[in-house]
Amino acid sequence: NIQKESTLHLALLMRGGGAPVYSPDAPPSFTHLETGQWTIRWLNGSTAPVLVENGTFEVYGHRYYLLDTDPISFNWADGTVQTLESFDGQTITWTTLNPDYPTIFWDRQDQNS
Repeated sequence: NIQKESTLHLALLMRGGGAPVYSPDAPPSFTHLETGQWTIRWLNGSTAPVLVENGTFEVYGHRYYLLDTDPISFNWADGTVQTLESFDGQTITWTTLNPDYPTIFWDRQDQNS
């Protein structure tokens, strides 16, 4: 499954004749249909576990949906947009224009998603 391979930081590349080649140097991927266990970490040190299933998740009683945007984003109930800034295979750095939460991190808790 390609999603599992991307978790291992491998990418499917094509070379002449269409034969697949795996590149360990390819960047890790994160899609709007992500499934996995994460820990949300705020700059003030607070954390919360989150289970993302096919791009949907719930935090503190609110349901969110990862959007198929470039970069990936989602909307808070107050209209704030949280946007993926970077992903190193273990931690996602998100940014928002909300002055109380300019940067939010998600730390991967599973390696099988």
